[in-house]
Amino acid sequence: MRIISGSAGGIPLTVPKGADTRPTQDKVRGAIFSMLGELVNEARVLDLFAGSGSLGIEALSRGAASCVFVEKDRRCVESLRANLAKAHLSTLATVWQWDSLQALTKEHSQFDLIFADPPYYKHGDTKAEAEFHGKFFPAVTEKLSSTGWLVYEHYKSFIPSNLPGLELAKHKIYGETGVSLYRRRISTDDTLEQKTV
Repeated sequence: MRIISGSAGGIPLTVPKGADTRPTQDKVRGAIFSMLGELVNEARVLDLFAGSGSLGIEALSRGAASCVFVEKDRRCVESLRANLAKAHLSTLATVWQWDSLQALTKEHSQFDLIFADPPYYKHGDTKAEAEFHGKFFPAVTEKLSSTGWLVYEHYKSFIPSNLPGLELAKHKIYGETGVSLYRRRISTDDTLEQKTV
């Protein structure tokens, strides 16, 4: 796994052995940033369930102004800090070893771009997943700026929709991974682009 583009393009990223992580693969990460385009420039970024930090670090490499990384696993946090140092991006980053839901209740800043890649279930919207979404989406929506965007990774067969305050702008599938791009709701003319890759 490596940083794809930008000031740190080509630098390999470390993923801790034995940690319960599911890093966003290069192909999916490249597609995500292709969707975002110029939205990354000078963005204030929040990377939840950050793992080794691949999404937030990619954003910083491509011109984001800053990134707050939230990850509760100590081994992942150590790898994340090492990856930031290798990419010479540590000065633009804040790293919290916290649970992501707890972080959303404690953080009072707003962000232009939020990445979230939580653990997900492969059998649709189970009771546990529904309970998580009921807490997560209202909290994360409050942390988006008025022009903010949320990139949410989930299992391919489940697309969180009809979320108060959020508009689903794009949805794509890569293998078993679904990527949904939301923005703060600005009109009733919701658009949805779907593509399977």
